[in-house]
Amino acid sequence: MALRIDALRAYIRQAITKVSPQLGQLAGFDTVMEQMLGGREQKLLSTVPVLLERRFEHLRTAQRQDDPALWPQAGGWLDVFGKELEEVLLAELEFRLQPVVGLIEAFSNEVKKYQ
Repeated sequence: MALRIDALRAYIRQAITKVSPQLGQLAGFDTVMEQMLGGREQKLLSTVPVLLERRFEHLRTAQRQDDPALWPQAGGWLDVFGKELEEVLLAELEFRLQPVVGLIEAFSNEVKKYQ
């Protein structure tokens, strides 16, 4: 996910640089921000699998100790974990795409000025 989004981000930066000097400055600013915050972002995101593993184990252990009839889904704890995993992945995707969306919105606003 990260590699593809990083490539998309770089492509969009390169493309908007050709549109106007202001967008070129924005692309440069985005590059600097990515360099400054990228390491911290990567460090924080690398904790997600560990947290998911803990959650998986917690749900599995709770299922063993509880009555399976208490779980909200027919598949029980595994369905619960699957839905939580999906939510986490979608949240990570949204988080990683925010800078890309911002660059695209800036491009769109610039184009609207000339219409």
